[in-house]
Amino acid sequence: MHYAPTNEATADDIDNFYMKLDDITLKNTKSDDMIIIAGDFNAQMGRDEQRSETGRYSFGKTCNNGAKLLNFAANHKLVAINTVFSHKKRHLLTWMSPGNRTCNQIDYIFVKKRWQSSFVDSRCYWGTYVQTDHAMVAAKLKIRLLAKKQITPASKKLDVSKLKDPDVLRQYQSTCAKILRANPIAENETLAKSWKTVTTAISK
Repeated sequence: MHYAPTNEATADDIDNFYMKLDDITLKNTKSDDMIIIAGDFNAQMGRDEQRSETGRYSFGKTCNNGAKLLNFAANHKLVAINTVFSHKKRHLLTWMSPGNRTCNQIDYIFVKKRWQSSFVDSRCYWGTYVQTDHAMVAAKLKIRLLAKKQITPASKKLDVSKLKDPDVLRQYQSTCAKILRANPIAENETLAKSWKTVTTAISK
C-alpha cells in the first residue's frame, strides 16, 4: 500500500516517491512475478482509449501527478485494474471532498498487464466502518494453478546381447541364482513383492 504526495508537493518530493517505489516494489521482483500495487496516488489519469495503462472507466483530467503515474505504469507494464470494469460511477470514483462537493478517482490497484486476464472484477465500496473520505477499492482475482508434474525416472535398459557370450551367460545365471537363494519367495507372498524380488535379481 502506498500514499503518494499531492499536486501541491514539490517536484523533488514527487520524484523521490516514484524513485522509492521503483526500488522497494519493483527492482527486487522477477519479470514473471505477479505484482499488485495499491494505494492513494493523489492523481487523476484521465481517459485515453489509445493507452493501455488505464481502462475505459478512468475519470478526470490528467494532472501533473497523473502524468507521473502514467509514466511509471508504462515503464513497468502496469494497468490500473479498477478502471477496467464497468460499474456505476459511484463505484468507480474513490475520493469525496468534505461536504460531498467533489468526487475524484485517485486511488488505484495496479497489476502487471500480463496478469490482467486473471482479474474478474474491481470496484470501490462506500459506507465502510472506517472514518475516511476515501472508498475501499477492491479487486477479484481468479488464478488457475497447475499441478507440478511428477517426473518418472526412465527404466534401465538391459543389454541382453552380452548374454550371447557363454562365459557371461554362466556368470549371470550364477549371480541370479545366488540372489534368489538369498531371498526365497514365500508361498503366501504377494505377486508384487515376488515380482520385485525377481526383477532385482535380473537387473543386478
